[in-house]
Parts: sequence; C-alpha cells; structure tokens
Amino acid sequence: PFDLPLLELYEDAYDCTKDAPYVNVSYKDLYKIGANISYPINVARNVARENAQTYFLLASDIELYPSQNIIDLFMNMILRKTYLFENKSPMIFALPVFQVLANQSAPTDKTILREMIKSRTAFSFHANICKRCHAIPQLNRWLNIEVNDELDIFTTVKREGKLVRWEAVYIGTNEDPFFDEQLDWERHGNKMAQAYALCLLNYDYVILDNAFLVHKPGIKKKMVNAKIIPKTGKFIREVLGKQLEAIYGKRKGCKA
Repeated sequence: PFDLPLLELYEDAYDCTKDAPYVNVSYKDLYKIGANISYPINVARNVARENAQTYFLLASDIELYPSQNIIDLFMNMILRKTYLFENKSPMIFALPVFQVLANQSAPTDKTILREMIKSRTAFSFHANICKRCHAIPQLNRWLNIEVNDELDIFTTVKREGKLVRWEAVYIGTNEDPFFDEQLDWERHGNKMAQAYALCLLNYDYVILDNAFLVHKPGIKKKMVNAKIIPKTGKFIREVLGKQLEAIYGKRKGCKA
C-alpha cells in the first residue's frame, strides 16, 4: 500500500454544496476552544514553506489577499534587477498590508486602494490594534507613486528605529529563518521572533511600490485573548530572544 499515491490512500468525503462547518459559529463554540487546543500557526507556515516548489515564496496567511498579477510582476522585476543579488546583506521583499470595511470588496490594484483610503473604506492593517506592527515608512508617498505595468522598489529599510516592531509579510526564500514553532496563533505576535532573527542577521526590507496585501473584509477592533499579549512579549524577549542571540549574536538597534 505504501507504493500507492497519497490521493489513492486517502479518500476525503466532502460536499461542496454545503456551508463550511465554521459558518455562523461563534468563536467560543469552536471545537478547538472547547477542547482547549491552540492553533499551531507557525508549524503550518513552516510546513507550507518546506513544501513550496519554487525558489521565491510568500509565507502569507489565507485571509490575506495579494494584489492583482503579483507573481508575474514580481518575477519580471527580478529579471530586470539581477543586481539586487549582488548585495552582501540578505533581503526580503516586504508587502504593505491593508484592511477594508466588512461591506467592501478587497481592492485589486493600488488605484482602487488609493480611492478607498481617501473614502475611509480602507485602512492600514491593524490600525486600531497595533499600528506600528504593520505600518510602512512614508505611507502617503507610497500611495501617491504612479501606478504602471511594472513592479519596482519603493525603498529599502532595516527593522530598527520606528520600525523595530514591524511584523512584515514578505516574499522571501527558504534561506530565510523559519518561524518559531514555540509560538501559536493564540499567543499573538507569532511572527515577532522570526522578525527579530531577520534583524539580527541584518536583513534589508525591500518595500515594493505597486504590490500589497489586503485582509479579508472586516475591521478587527480588538484582540482575542488580549490578556496573554504581555506574557507573550515577555516570553519572546526573555526566552526566544536569548535563544536567537545565542545562534546569531546580538546587533545594535534590534529588539525582540
């Protein structure tokens, strides 16, 4: 039986005409809550990365929708800018993240996004919860850059200074540090340890000018399990941060 393809070994019964099992179910009524099970989001991210069939990859979340034609635009940019890989510092390609009101559709390009921000139907991601975790530098200038048929570099920064809490979502490779599997979804800040590792390794954050992500419609106004956030921060600083410093060494300007 072990010689059979996985699809023949495992048969999944499903009916696509039925609603998803989580529709119209409150958070407190989910099975994972009743069974006191945490969601191992970083395990899932790492499994997805390890099984990617491409050199470049976007370790995003399922509720973050990329702007239109991002793959072709990105690959064409890479072909035009091969000099980027002569840089001695490792790099990732950071994508600004936005959120829209529940009654809106996710914008597919920056022209639409710009108009939605003007009409206050779109906003920076987590603006009410942790603005500095997702705010990019010079946002207004980024929004006003001319939209064209090519993707280009907006600016390159380090995760330090005002950006020291940035939890960027980005296009990278499997040469980048993996996500820390000691952090789960419920703890919040589950990408912070990996972001600290990127800082310790002196990564450049290359921000792209005409590519972005949008969270599924709906504005989150408060964090679930907010009481655990201070404990998570302490765990990252005092435990995970020390582990990462033992591996990569310390670097001025970085904060766990």
